[in-house]
Amino acid sequence: MENIIILNSNEKKKDIYIETVKEWIVSYEWDYFLTLTFKHPVYDKVKVSKAIEKFINRLSSLAFGSRSKKRIKAFSTIESGSLDSSLHVHMMVQDPRPLMLKENRCENFNLRNSVIESWLKSSSSAGHPASTGSSDEWMKKVTDVEGCIGYMVKEVGNNLDNCIAWDQLNLKGRKHVL
Repeated sequence: MENIIILNSNEKKKDIYIETVKEWIVSYEWDYFLTLTFKHPVYDKVKVSKAIEKFINRLSSLAFGSRSKKRIKAFSTIESGSLDSSLHVHMMVQDPRPLMLKENRCENFNLRNSVIESWLKSSSSAGHPASTGSSDEWMKKVTDVEGCIGYMVKEVGNNLDNCIAWDQLNLKGRKHVL
């Protein structure tokens, strides 16, 4: 006899929501998967979202120049830790180097170092990304976009409470103009 799993309406909505997000985000090219943490526990999603915004602004400025309207393409989620409810960030980014127009800027740009510098300047609580593990596990080349997205949205609840930092989503590579 086959085991049949019956989902309730909230579970069905959650599955549809996650699949829709996956299909949408997969349609973009992603180069790196980042895990960005804090040296002191942070529990406020607004504070984390502001750190993400400052990080993307700073990294974009390092990549394209402070006067450029170009921005790093990024998809971010905010996740609770496994041992406590302190928050950290998972993010997929597109490597900006192919979009850099100035040859000397491109030659002098080091993505890994720029990510570290930008994250450390994003918040007084930001932890050094490279000190979170024994290697560069915090910055991985994306080889399986669907797997990364599945990992990133694993904390979406049945009531669709969001772990996705929608206000910091940038898929067009341009500054938002209101």
